[in-house]
Amino acid sequence: MYNSADILEKVAEILEKLADKVPILADKIH
Repeated sequence: MYNSADILEKVAEILEKLADKVPILADKIH
């Protein structure tokens, strides 16, 4: 089973990766 701390860490990692991609996607849309 996962620790809630482990899950939060994974979610934070995923959000960071998505945040990195958002500016690139925004550039492509415009």
